[in-house]
Amino acid sequence: MKNIKIALLGVCNSRNTIGSAIRDNDISIEPYIFQPCFLDITKEGLGIPYKDFFELPSIAGKEETAIFTKKTMQFDLNKRSLSTIESINPNYLVIDLSTLTFRTYEIEYKNKKVFSCNAYSPLCYEYIQNSIKDLCFQRIEKSKEDIKSSLKEFAEYLKSNWDLNKIIIFEYTNPDYYLGLDKKIYKYPDSHWSRRQYNNIKEFTEFFSSLLPNVRVFKDSDLKVSEHSKGEFERKEQIPSSFHTNEDTQKLQGLLFREFIFNKKSQEVEKVKSKILEEIKSCN
Repeated sequence: MKNIKIALLGVCNSRNTIGSAIRDNDISIEPYIFQPCFLDITKEGLGIPYKDFFELPSIAGKEETAIFTKKTMQFDLNKRSLSTIESINPNYLVIDLSTLTFRTYEIEYKNKKVFSCNAYSPLCYEYIQNSIKDLCFQRIEKSKEDIKSSLKEFAEYLKSNWDLNKIIIFEYTNPDYYLGLDKKIYKYPDSHWSRRQYNNIKEFTEFFSSLLPNVRVFKDSDLKVSEHSKGEFERKEQIPSSFHTNEDTQKLQGLLFREFIFNKKSQEVEKVKSKILEEIKSCN
């Protein structure tokens, strides 16, 4: 079967969804741009030399210093995401707008400024300041109007530069349940921060989709169970992030994405749904 190259601008949830859809290397993720900032993704970057991001060694147990984190900063601060994707010429570009609800920073370097977000901010920015002396940063707040204005610019860029048949918008859904540290399944409290975050992601995704009305939209599974990431588990956080789903949920997400890409129904979908529902029922 032909390998389908899918470039992803996204986060853990969308990455694991596509990764779980792969069978016999029929899909590849090329490249995966982790947690991009969409506020100025089409603009000029800071032009920081590539080597400067990796001058300092990584420190065990500190993810803000990890090579992967440095790679994400290099893409985001130099605004290399789209040019890198376009040089690969993938079959599809999947866009997950979840980072629009993340903490955002204004990064300045040699009289240039960009916006950025990162899972390990602000510690990751503090760390690279040790090797990039001219770099400064501050947290900022962007209004919904500002964000939507940025999305309009991004949509116009895609209309001008892409075959829109190759664009897929990832419509994130929020899980209702999570696997606790005791391995029992619980329902997210209505007051949990992920509820408000989801509503904002939904609003921005619907708005962006309206700007590109003929672009295909993949809707994430509406049946999901989250679980702790490695770091969350080690920190013994009581409730995990809604972006980290358990193995059965990832399997279901992957099956749904395969149906979407290949336009072919899978009998496995209902079986996996039933299994997840039984797991939820047994813990209530």
